Amino acid sequence: MLVKKFSLLLLLSLATVSLQAQELHPLTSGQSVEREIVGGQLHDYQITLQAADFVRVVVEQKAIDVALVLAAPDGKKVLEVNLTTAGGLESLSAEAAASGDYRLTVRAAGGASLAGSYQLRLEVRAAATAEDRQRIAAEQWMLEANELRRQGAKTADQAIDKLQQALSVWRELGDQYSAAWSLWSIGVANYNLSRNEKAIEYYEQALGIYREVKNRAGEGTTLGSLGSAYSNLRRYEKAIEYNDQALRIHREAKNRSGEGATLNNLGLAYSGLSRYDKAIEYYEQALAIHREVKNRTGEGSTLNSLANAYYNLSRNDEAIEYYEQALRIHREVKNRTGEGLTLGSLGSANSNLRRYEKAIEYNEQALVIHREVKNRSSEGVTLNNLGLAYAGLSRHDKAIEYYEQALAISREVKNRTGEG
Repeated sequence: MLVKKFSLLLLLSLATVSLQAQELHPLTSGQSVEREIVGGQLHDYQITLQAADFVRVVVEQKAIDVALVLAAPDGKKVLEVNLTTAGGLESLSAEAAASGDYRLTVRAAGGASLAGSYQLRLEVRAAATAEDRQRIAAEQWMLEANELRRQGAKTADQAIDKLQQALSVWRELGDQYSAAWSLWSIGVANYNLSRNEKAIEYYEQALGIYREVKNRAGEGTTLGSLGSAYSNLRRYEKAIEYNDQALRIHREAKNRSGEGATLNNLGLAYSGLSRYDKAIEYYEQALAIHREVKNRTGEGSTLNSLANAYYNLSRNDEAIEYYEQALRIHREVKNRTGEGLTLGSLGSANSNLRRYEKAIEYNEQALVIHREVKNRSSEGVTLNNLGLAYAGLSRHDKAIEYYEQALAISREVKNRTGEG
């Protein structure tokens, strides 16, 4: 009986290997392919290239986010691209370093419950032109800038420099879509530096181009970004207006990731209006989507937002429960900025419950991270919170030390509320 079971398993394994081998689809220059795909699925293609050939793959993502990975004949990864989400375009350009069969993998994000499709177009030339090399360089700058932008304020200026270089190329080549993405990304980098008015300028330029080229996904993403910038400026009604528009477009494009992010942003705007119960409704919807699409970073952010809403309703025990969940995820995804903010929030919630020693412990951890990531505003807030915790222990001299440090930073960053 065991022999029969083993034989059956062996046959199934061999059949699976054979099936996977058959799924390596050959691609030729000028070919266009449209296929359905579900979250977590991989589609592999074979592209035969000669050394010095220029290759470009453009993929239109329909209702699902995909990444493109190009591997050399020896199996080593040449390039990976994933700059946009569902409804957007991904472009991968490279110059072949060696002759042979290259493997292109299309990898769908999210869980198996997500379904969509993509249209892929391949272009190969025997030798790269000057414009082709400009494109390769600009796409590389975009990838590098995207990594820098994800690190927040400490690398935002470096990201802007690379994006400005890319933008010049896209304007020269007349690539409107890539120019719009670069403008939007410059806006995000300025947003990370709390230059909200500057961010809005770039977002509005990007929005105009996305509408001109009729790219609804880019339009939706940019509307949501405008909403976030207006939230930071405390213009919450304006933020809700932009996010409502973004939500309609994301749902139309079946962009679940964008929908989740926008629901979270609506929650933030309603929190800004002190409508915390309404905010919680949006956060809960956002949390469900983040979990569906396996967006751990978004899940951590929304858990933190939910905790903030409960904190503002003076439901501190519930707030701590959500903060602790958020903290675990921030650490898992190595989001140091999020980790620092959540540690500070845990300190505040414990202070509210008169657990001052615990509050000091959390705020001291938060202070280390804020200084590491050069977040001066949050550093000032945390120093003030440490003062409050020491005051709660009647250690007033120690409290004054922290208040004085917090005051100096509030004046430096022009935080009149914190200064007062």
